[in-house]
Formats: sequence, structure tokens, C-alpha cells
Amino acid sequence: MKNKKPKKTLSDKNIIIAILSVFVVVIMLYIGIDAYYDRTGTIRTEYTNIVSDSKKIIAKGFVVRSEAKETAEKNPYVLHKSNNGIYSPVVFDGESVARNGAVAYVFKTEDQLAAYNESLELQKRIDLLTDLQDKGNIGCLDVTMLNSEIVSAVRDFVDASDDNDFKNIGNLTDVIDYKITSMQIATGKDFKFKKEISALKKEKEAALRSIGSKNTVVSPSAGYFSSMVDGFEGLYSFDRISKEGMTPSELDNLLSTEIQPDTSAYGKIISEHTWYFAFNMDFMMSSSLKDGMILNVDFPKAGISGLSMKITSITRDGNRVCVVLKCVSMNNKLLSLRKETAEITIGNYTGCKISKKAITSVDNILGVYVFAGNCCYFKPIDILYDNEDYVIVKPLLINEEKNNGGASDELHTLKAYDK
Repeated sequence: MKNKKPKKTLSDKNIIIAILSVFVVVIMLYIGIDAYYDRTGTIRTEYTNIVSDSKKIIAKGFVVRSEAKETAEKNPYVLHKSNNGIYSPVVFDGESVARNGAVAYVFKTEDQLAAYNESLELQKRIDLLTDLQDKGNIGCLDVTMLNSEIVSAVRDFVDASDDNDFKNIGNLTDVIDYKITSMQIATGKDFKFKKEISALKKEKEAALRSIGSKNTVVSPSAGYFSSMVDGFEGLYSFDRISKEGMTPSELDNLLSTEIQPDTSAYGKIISEHTWYFAFNMDFMMSSSLKDGMILNVDFPKAGISGLSMKITSITRDGNRVCVVLKCVSMNNKLLSLRKETAEITIGNYTGCKISKKAITSVDNILGVYVFAGNCCYFKPIDILYDNEDYVIVKPLLINEEKNNGGASDELHTLKAYDK
């Protein structure tokens, strides 16, 4: 009789190894599947966070100022040159001038103009020494600081020269002269103030005597001087835009109008510091705008930014509106504006930022699904602002969550850091 071979059985060790192998395979499959879904975006999540953003539009518009007397046949605010004479400015772009105040002097010869300019320089020197004399203890000044201020003023002078900023060049020349003279006194130079000031006054009187007679261009009204005369002065009524606004078609006509500048004009007077900017935009996009709102406006091509302008009128014509903004600032850059492209901020928004891909609709209600532990909730959203990629929605604020009971609001209203 043959002996039967004993059946092989798994040892405890082999059983443990088999179980562990199956466990490892399951874990690897889970990790692989999770990575696959994450990579393919089938189940992709993101956290909400609170952001601030602004809605801006680019618009071409037209500037209207008080630079014409509407009852007169010929605009007295535009100052014309005579056929003969050499003009020397008394006021520059953006500077204020009184009614009947001097805008420019007109000389017959170059020698008269040179003598006048010499008298101005002498007066500046007189003012400088008088100021230093009044200060008395200038010898106690910090020489190192004075030296630093001189170097800084010279750098500013070079920058102004590069930019052809002639008015600032003159101011900086005076500053440098003042600082250098202060340095000389502070380092021991003995200045006989009374004697030098007296000599300078005599030189000035001699220069003025050599000028003889001169003509004066006077301002017809108190206001601001501008050397830019483009021919659009008074083309649209300042009184009308301030009271009634402007229609979209009227603005179209102004923007399409071409006028040759008056080459015989020396400059003009703007009688009001208030001015208006009119632009057209889509009616639906203007729904958030109201009379009296303050908007932030930039004019990038003119290098002007951060202007606060008030809406004074919104005039509808079909699917367009003409919005008129009022500004109460005035300077030499603003004086040069006419047909301009503006960047206008029409809204500022703060809320939860969400990708548009996460938005869905349930029972015709827009919202997103949010994880809370192992559960998933649908939360409706109130869109404040949207663009091509994302939206900003009204968030549940921390104090609202506490005051309104917390749990129920938290489950139904989106808040920061929801997933």
C-alpha cells in the first residue's frame, strides 16, 4: 500500500503576507484613482477667499469748460496776438489771474525784452538776499544738509530740463541760487546785505528805465490762463452741460468734429475751475450708475490718474446713455484735455472669489456645491461682479454668522474658506 502525501496548508505567516499584499494593492488603487480624478478635473475643488476688485470701462469723451462768453459774437476769453510785438508771459498755464490782471507784456524790440528779463532776475536776487538777511543766524545751518539739498535741486533741474518743464526750471534755478548763497554764508563768507541789496535795486531801476513803454495783455475775467487754443472753445454751452447734460448723439457730433486751431491766439482765460467730461456707454452697463455718485477717472495718455469726478447727469437715447462727470480740480495738465480716452471705475466690489466653472444651477437658482466634512451642500450665490474667468459674490461675514444663529446660515450662505 502506497503512502499518501500530506496536503500542503498555508502557514500563518503566508496568510498575513497575502492579506497585506491585498491591502497594499487596494491602497495603491485608491491613490491612483484619486490622483486620476484630481488630474482630470472630474472632482476638482477650490477654497473661496475674500478679495476686492473693481469694474472699469474705457470710454472716449469730450471736455467742456467755461472758456467762452456765450452772449458775445466774438469770444473775449480768447486772447489774440497783434501783428507787431514780442510777447513775454506774466502768468503760465494753470496759474490764476485776476480780472484786468496782466497776462503778458508786449515789447517792440528784443533789447526791451532783455532789459525786462534782467529786471526780473535782479528782483529775484534782491528777494533772496532780503530773506537771508531776515533769517539772521544762517551761519548755524547744517552744512552737510545744505550740500545734500543743493545736489538734490541740481538733479531736479536736470530732470526738468529733460522734460522741457520751463516753469519748473526757473523755480529750481532760484532754489539752487538760494542754497548756494546760504552755503557761502554758512561757511564764513562775509555778506554786506544792505550794501549789496542797495546796489541791486539801482541796477533794476536802470534796467526798467531802458525798457521805455510796453503794452499789456489783460485778462477779461478772473480765472485760469491756458496757452492751448484748439477752436472748440464755446462749441458746446458750459451752462447747458452744467444744467441739462448732453445727449449721446450730441457727443458723437463733438467727437467727429475737426477744427483748425486759431494760430493768431496767444492764449485764453477759463473763468471757472469746474469743468465737465462727457462719455457714452451701454445702457445696460450703466444700470449701477446714479446721479451724485463719485467715480475714479484716469486719463492715461495725459498722465493723469486718480481724479474724483461726480456724476451730474445720465441722458438715455435708445440703448446708449451719455454720462456727464464734474471735476473741481484745475492744473496745467487738466487744461490740455479735450477729446480724451478715459479709464473709469464704475464699481468696487468685495466678496468671495469663485471660478465660473464651479457655478451650477438648481431649480433655476445659481450656486455652488460646498463640502462640509463628508457631506456636500448646495449654496446659492449673490453675484456682485463678474468677468470672463471668475465672479465675486456676497459673502457671509463673521459677525452675520454669529448674529443670525451660525449653523443654518453657514450651511446655506457662502463664506470665506469654503471648499
